[in-house]
Amino acid sequence: MAGSLFELGGVPGDGAVQWMYVDNTGTTVQTKVINDPAYDEHAVGAGFITQNDAYIVATHTSISSPGISDGIEVLRIDGSGTLQSSSRILNSTDPAYTNLFPIGMLQYSSTELFICGYATPYQPYTWSSLTTDKQAFVLKYDLSSNTVTGIHFIDGGSPVPGGVDLDIAARMKMVSSGIWVGGSVFGGEMMNRIIDPGTLNDVYSVSLGTPSMPGKYESSYDVSENQYGDLFVFGNNCYIDDYNTAPYKYPRPLSMHITAVDPSLNPYPGRNRAQYNSVDLVWGVNTVEDNGSRLILSGMQANRVCNSGLPTTPDNINPFLTQMRLQVIGGSDISVNTYFWKTILSNEGTGNSALSISYLRLGNPWSNLALAPVTTVNDKGSTNDIMLTCPVWNSIAGLLSMKWIRTDNNGELANCKWENACATNYVYFNVPPNGVQTNTATTAQDYTNTFTDDPYRADYEFDCSKYFRTAGVTTITGKPVTASLSPNPATDYIQVQLSSDATEDKQLDIKLIDVTGKQIGVLYSGHSNALPARLNLPQLAPGLYFVNIQYGNDKLKTMSVSIK
Repeated sequence: MAGSLFELGGVPGDGAVQWMYVDNTGTTVQTKVINDPAYDEHAVGAGFITQNDAYIVATHTSISSPGISDGIEVLRIDGSGTLQSSSRILNSTDPAYTNLFPIGMLQYSSTELFICGYATPYQPYTWSSLTTDKQAFVLKYDLSSNTVTGIHFIDGGSPVPGGVDLDIAARMKMVSSGIWVGGSVFGGEMMNRIIDPGTLNDVYSVSLGTPSMPGKYESSYDVSENQYGDLFVFGNNCYIDDYNTAPYKYPRPLSMHITAVDPSLNPYPGRNRAQYNSVDLVWGVNTVEDNGSRLILSGMQANRVCNSGLPTTPDNINPFLTQMRLQVIGGSDISVNTYFWKTILSNEGTGNSALSISYLRLGNPWSNLALAPVTTVNDKGSTNDIMLTCPVWNSIAGLLSMKWIRTDNNGELANCKWENACATNYVYFNVPPNGVQTNTATTAQDYTNTFTDDPYRADYEFDCSKYFRTAGVTTITGKPVTASLSPNPATDYIQVQLSSDATEDKQLDIKLIDVTGKQIGVLYSGHSNALPARLNLPQLAPGLYFVNIQYGNDKLKTMSVSIK
């Protein structure tokens, strides 16, 4: 995992990238910190290419002159966390938008990495404000050559004096018709678009929601797709707060909601949104697929008033887990079936009496949990355990530390205080007859940008194991089943191979999907043990397609294939 250390060595503004390797018992095997002392660095995400070849994506912001040519840092490390080679710093050379701030990333293949965020003009010392002119972006990066291969900009307009600009791309996820991109758009609605991973152009773009009051906006942070092609967009209601004085406006979380949309991203015409009440100040962080019909959603919670016991307060923010089943009933209405909602409660909380300011501003306002850091994963092996991380106040160091939590598939964890939290704390909303509230199209503007690489090397090691919180765990005995596809590009056939962990003979369905989400055909349906060596392709026009694989109840990663 990768995270951030704030004010390293007591130096104001010096954030550093921390890499940790943790075994099944919660014990820290390796921990390293990589720091460029002149820059504020915060991890956006990390991934493995091979077991001994990993990468980390982070911010790269000048400590002395923020808002002047800030960029994106791509670190390449080996299995022990040692920097393999110089970092790559991606800087925009567009004089109108000189700063790039990454927020989310998606590893599309072993060599293709997508990074999303927002770009701003030259804005010394005010780059973090919501009032700053912004363009959302999705950037394509080649991990084999460490080069940028494309970028797509999304711009809803420039902020009016005293107003805000919310063109921010925060999260990406693979769906059957392409890459879903979420976040917020200029007018305060949720970004909700699907792009072609080859061209980065929009396949669909339909913004969602309209803030009910001035000073509020919505930010989408994840999406889930069921076996029928229905999409469920997860979003947070946020409000715009002045921590100091205008124009320094920052996002604050308020409440969470789930919106059902069709494969073209249009909201269903009936009861399409489940809105969680704002009394408890819940905000979602990410979702993971549990099995074919359920998903796990995690997030944070403050001002918890629904139950007795340890209350969450502005200085005691705690994580929650919920498992639910989402359906579209009758082609119009969303149905939310919640199996459990559990909140882990901590006496120490996440800060002091000034938490309402200090916690959300650590590093920079975009570390705010109103946006979308991934915190939860699900073991697909025999245990089906849920693992998540969250911040906790370290009274010894007087700083925030990371808390590592592992539960069973029902959210149960020994030695921790769990409470059910408001099993029915949501209400449903309808789409109005004119559809204005949830069906406003957005437009995108494309710019051709070039980038330069600024290599540097800086190593700094730091042992934080004494602040590492552990809990009761179970042992993973299995690994998730994965699949590979070849040849790619293909002509008249493809070969699909399941990983060695696919030891059980289960129903296997392999479908071919085009970029619009339409199913072209079923390439195979039968026992996994009888999978043919070759799967013949129908006659197809050259272009990009997707292969959807279902192994028993597990929906494996959707893979793209180019047809020559």
